[in-house]
Amino acid sequence: MAKFVGRMFYKMVEKGDNERLATQAVPEGVETTERTYLDDGHVHHKLNIYRASNDGKAPVIIDVHGGGWFYGDKELNRNYDKTLAKGGFTVVAPSYRLAFEVNYVEQLKDVFKAFEWVLNNAEKENFDLDNLFLTGDSAGAHLAALALNCLLDKETAKKFGVTPVDIKFKAVAYTCGAFLLGDMTKIFGAGLYFREIIGKGYHRSPYCKLANVKETLPDSYIPVRFISADGDFLSKAVLSTYELFKEKGFDPDITYFKKEDQKNELKHVYNIIQPYWEESKEANDKTLAFFKKYLG
Repeated sequence: MAKFVGRMFYKMVEKGDNERLATQAVPEGVETTERTYLDDGHVHHKLNIYRASNDGKAPVIIDVHGGGWFYGDKELNRNYDKTLAKGGFTVVAPSYRLAFEVNYVEQLKDVFKAFEWVLNNAEKENFDLDNLFLTGDSAGAHLAALALNCLLDKETAKKFGVTPVDIKFKAVAYTCGAFLLGDMTKIFGAGLYFREIIGKGYHRSPYCKLANVKETLPDSYIPVRFISADGDFLSKAVLSTYELFKEKGFDPDITYFKKEDQKNELKHVYNIIQPYWEESKEANDKTLAFFKKYLG
């Protein structure tokens, strides 16, 4: 039943995204290259590289797409990724296996395989490994945050069974992050959905509690910023995580639009699905400026 409902919802969302992307203006002057980051024949073990310039090494942003853990691929954020590329970065956008096939821990392992590919192909692809940045939205922000927790703490990596890689990010930006996946399992009627994301018997699984980013938050962190708005259905999770980061002394940055300050109706991941809106441009330009502060 869960898989049937999920597939129906997938098709509905996919149709809307395809229509949106087909009608949006495409940023000009950005080259797109597809690569395979894990050569096992799986359709989701590929990534896109977006470049606005081929003049030598460039700083890199790795963007982990959202989609509720069971939807989307490397194409979902392509216009957003191209706007980041035009800001002076090479953008690497990996797909990862989706729920109904694997749980979120396996998705996290896919993210690490993409990290490993970036490291191993840096010279060939002109990646500047001294200037690496990370971003993700919604479920992608959740996976990016867990990946960063694993990189910053070896014990966390062991808990998730991921193999640490020698990759160092200079800063990270999270858009409308689903940081409290474990708490979301308590929503009435959510069992069918979260069983597919965490696994059968999810409420007894150690991965249920570990799904909350706060459970494995390290004692020190890299520069971090958050993006959300009143109309984001995950705004409470974003704001509570932002406040937790403040309490831990991480000095987070944030772009948050209240309803009275909006010209457009800003909903979940607004700056990604509508990157040309005034508020979206402000949020994305601030992310680029934030990253550029930490260029070495």
